[in-house]
Amino acid sequence: TIKVWNLLTGEEEKTLLGHQSSVTSAAVFDEGCKAISASRDKTLIIWNLQTGNASITLRGHEHWVRMVTVFNMGHKAISASYDNTLLIWNLQTGILEQRLVGHNSRVNAVTVFDEGKKAISASSDNTILVWNLHTGEAEQRLYGHEESVNAVAVFDKGKKAISASSD
Repeated sequence: TIKVWNLLTGEEEKTLLGHQSSVTSAAVFDEGCKAISASRDKTLIIWNLQTGNASITLRGHEHWVRMVTVFNMGHKAISASYDNTLLIWNLQTGILEQRLVGHNSRVNAVTVFDEGKKAISASSDNTILVWNLHTGEAEQRLYGHEESVNAVAVFDKGKKAISASSD
């Protein structure tokens, strides 16, 4: 499930039902009116947070969807999956726009930076990839971890990244 909470009262406002397995990630966009969730059921769902209804179910991954991040002012999302891919979605139409292939194992995390022009992904193949979102190509592969890379973040205006690993 996904729950919407009122932080002023501590009360649950809504429970969103629709996924057939565990929900692994969620992000809010459209000035708090919509959300997108990722699940082990291999789907993403776009939600209307006013009504609590699912508006679009996105299908394209062949395995669990581990993480979803919204970018381009809420017009696009990128999802990371255990099928070793990242998918870029148009949130207005629900159309799959791009498939990013380059990791040799599950993709655990993704962050978009440089004003939506680049993404960085962390994988169980012990690497980090820096992607050009215009071309869909991996521009850089970062090595150094001895085990699965589980999280990644960008800082210093896109000049540096920090990664977290099982090692």
